[in-house]
Amino acid sequence: EPESEPESEPESEPESEPESEPESEPYANSGPDNPEIDPSNINEKSRSNFGRHFSCHRSSSGLLDQTEVEDMLDVFDACQNDDVMEMNERGLKIKVPGKYRLSLTALMKSAANDVFEVRIARNGRSIGGTMMHLGAEDTSSELGISTSVLALHDLSEGDVVSIESESKLGRSFLRSSNWNLVRLEGDIVEAGVQCQFTNTLLSCEESDLVTVEDGATVILKKPGIYEIGMSGSVEQTYGRSTVVQLFDESSQDSVLSISTGLDTGTKPNQINLRKTILPFSKSAIRRIKGNERLSIQPGKNAVNTTGSFYIIRNRPSDVSCSADQPIQTRLIALPECSMNGENLYSNVDGVFRAPVTGTYRVVFTGVYEIHGDGMIHANILKKIGKSLNTEVAGFAKFGTNQTEADTVLKLNNLIVAYVRLEEGEEICMGMGRKQSSRGEIWASPQFPVQLNIQKL
Repeated sequence: EPESEPESEPESEPESEPESEPESEPYANSGPDNPEIDPSNINEKSRSNFGRHFSCHRSSSGLLDQTEVEDMLDVFDACQNDDVMEMNERGLKIKVPGKYRLSLTALMKSAANDVFEVRIARNGRSIGGTMMHLGAEDTSSELGISTSVLALHDLSEGDVVSIESESKLGRSFLRSSNWNLVRLEGDIVEAGVQCQFTNTLLSCEESDLVTVEDGATVILKKPGIYEIGMSGSVEQTYGRSTVVQLFDESSQDSVLSISTGLDTGTKPNQINLRKTILPFSKSAIRRIKGNERLSIQPGKNAVNTTGSFYIIRNRPSDVSCSADQPIQTRLIALPECSMNGENLYSNVDGVFRAPVTGTYRVVFTGVYEIHGDGMIHANILKKIGKSLNTEVAGFAKFGTNQTEADTVLKLNNLIVAYVRLEEGEEICMGMGRKQSSRGEIWASPQFPVQLNIQKL
């Protein structure tokens, strides 16, 4: 299969990917919004580390199988950091201890009937992961999905953070290109907690932010503005999509809703699916009143759901914008903002302009919807002169010789990029698809498209 990567974007907006695209492929400040953080409890040395970060990506084109990710020096060709880590063949050796918010964004490419797992590891033990599987009699079927593994973990000096992948049949891999499709990033946060779940069962690390009741309900005790991020995978009923919710029992409202699945419509025998496991990831900024009761609610078509979510204090000055209608334009402008200090994000043209020089954590969440055999991608773009350069791209692709027009693939995933911006430099979002593809970034009030931007 062709090895060439997606071409660079044109000067105005991202084009559809060419035929040679990857085929095989809380920073809360104390105050009224966060009254519980007592500055006297934070020593000056710890305070100076908040926001320190690292960002590693792979910009070269090629395939990364499970043996190639064993040497981390061969995985990433560029790293930016605040002297918090150093890279060696085993991974990223931590130099500055702290509670790190971690993300691994990657394009997973899985062949039919292979089980493919991707993980973030600390000292060789998994601290977060996801998986993918397309069980089908048609062996030509394949999936290409960009997702992010999210984790919140206390790291000590000398700890080694690495990525791992495992392909049961040896036919699945990560795909990279000059669109920086594989990224491992992290930053030190002030307060937060991570919880694990399997179906409706929950467990959380010890924290004064939450308590766990009966192994199924998390009580978020303290009010404030929080980032809530969730990632994992869901096994689904044959040929039907499903919903997974992080649900607020107090208000009967969804905090995070995932919509995902391969729906074979009225012609299920054309693909002959046996089992489908799809990765998911999503993040949102929410204002919490206190004592919310959160639980995981898998949809009726979810056979098995596993993953984790973190709850991190967030600054009220960050940007968080959304849309509840499908996106079909190449350049994406989101009409609603729950946070947009100094109007840094334009709802008209979708451009964010950096108020000061620094590194900005950019997170884009959406539901990629593909009808039939096709491909769609979303790009986080940095404007350099008259050109738009991709910082990271997220793909969704389904291919099989037996695909019928009424087959619908929905994938709910996010992409993350830590972007260095000089004062006045701009970033925006774009999307594209193959000319033959029918698809869009789908959205509704329950499943909005979201863009969060935070200065580290």
